[in-house]
Amino acid sequence: MTLGEKFTAFGALGAMIGFFLPWGSIPESGNFLSLLGGTDFLGRGQIPAVSGFDMAKGWGGFYLVFLGALAAGILFLAAGKAPMRRKFTISSFQVLIGSLVGPQILFTILFTPLAQKVADFGLWITCLGYCAIAAGGIISAGELSRRFS
Repeated sequence: MTLGEKFTAFGALGAMIGFFLPWGSIPESGNFLSLLGGTDFLGRGQIPAVSGFDMAKGWGGFYLVFLGALAAGILFLAAGKAPMRRKFTISSFQVLIGSLVGPQILFTILFTPLAQKVADFGLWITCLGYCAIAAGGIISAGELSRRFS
């Protein structure tokens, strides 16, 4: 396996696993003022954590986050037996899939104070998994373009 393929494989696996891990703490009452103090509106101190799977129960379109990582994994497997020209197309799609979710979540976590307070390790793993998918696609495309020229 090339370096780009390793990035893509680990990124897809990480994003799929991270989807089911805790993404963050969201108050049951919907009162975001409780996030500032770290307690819920009853003063219990522990705010329940939700995962991407929990959010998908509320809005089914959220499954696209999981399906994107699954698609990147399937493309990774398909690239193993594909001819060189098709591998370049597959790596381009992996860049597309990785750039749809990862950089936006990373930017939000790093530069939004409220997101920094509520983000949990599942969100970080999903975010970094998608960034690794994009990086793996870019590395693979670069390696393949050197072979073609």
